[in-house]
Amino acid sequence: MFIMPVSAEEVKVAGLELVFPTNHRVFRRADDYFEKKFKTHFGRNSQTCAKVWSEVTKLEWLLERTHQKPQLKHFLWCMNFMHAYRTEGEACTMFDCDEKTWRKWTWVYATAISKLTAKYVKFEDRLIGDTQDVCTMTVDGTDFKIWEPRPFSKEQNKIWYSSKFKGAGVRYELAIAIKTGEIVWINGPFPCGWGPDLKIFNQTLKTCLLPFEKIMADRNYRDSDKAYTKCHVEKYEDDTHETITKEYAAIAILLARHETVNGRFKEFGCLNQVYRHERSKHHILFSAVAVIIQIEMRHGGRPVFDTAAAAYADPILNYHY
Repeated sequence: MFIMPVSAEEVKVAGLELVFPTNHRVFRRADDYFEKKFKTHFGRNSQTCAKVWSEVTKLEWLLERTHQKPQLKHFLWCMNFMHAYRTEGEACTMFDCDEKTWRKWTWVYATAISKLTAKYVKFEDRLIGDTQDVCTMTVDGTDFKIWEPRPFSKEQNKIWYSSKFKGAGVRYELAIAIKTGEIVWINGPFPCGWGPDLKIFNQTLKTCLLPFEKIMADRNYRDSDKAYTKCHVEKYEDDTHETITKEYAAIAILLARHETVNGRFKEFGCLNQVYRHERSKHHILFSAVAVIIQIEMRHGGRPVFDTAAAAYADPILNYHY
């Protein structure tokens, strides 16, 4: 099924007409005013949304699931749902629709976006621009709030407990390529109390690494032979104090970039607020958000900051990132 491409301007107009039923174009405003209004309600700029919409409409799954032509209106509902995470009553009042209809289409398009994960989040992309460095990725776990499990039990609460926000949560493992700054691995969800970040890493990601390959991470991974942290810097006795200081600073910059990406996930209300839907669907929203963030970094004019200034020297091969 062929769908005519939609420009960023057309997406912006469609979104604003959903939010402001009256003709918003009669007001004398600068173009960036309407772009800001669009982003306020849909989370990302019109350029990013247009690209995501273009990719979603190419999915055969969407046609098989809905048996009708994709509607931009339903896609924008989904973007608002993930960004604002309003209750159904609030959202349906705002967009003048039935709760059942809202529920159906927001989850259909969230699932459709998550189907793009295999295309946009590729583990092999960590080797783009490879110069035979040992460390190819930064890795960290990130927690998200969920409702307390019911019925209450001490054992269940312990499994889901997150010490970061003193309540129930799920944890995902996220890897960012050092060379490109893009997401190359997502793994989860895991109950926050199931184990530390290192346990999650050892279960799957560690087994996927090449024999010489290591990850860069924070001190939570210091006991792994496949991780390089600040704790490992001082083990190289030949390094001078100046070299160690530079490596500390370089690692800090790379890990700060990772936290920047983590923070972009929390810009979405469905991941920042307490998740109130079925736990089995949480991974759909996380994967969809990961795809949107990846597309935003590539096509939406919002890449993560460049780490070239870090001049990080590889600990073994002495190559520079």
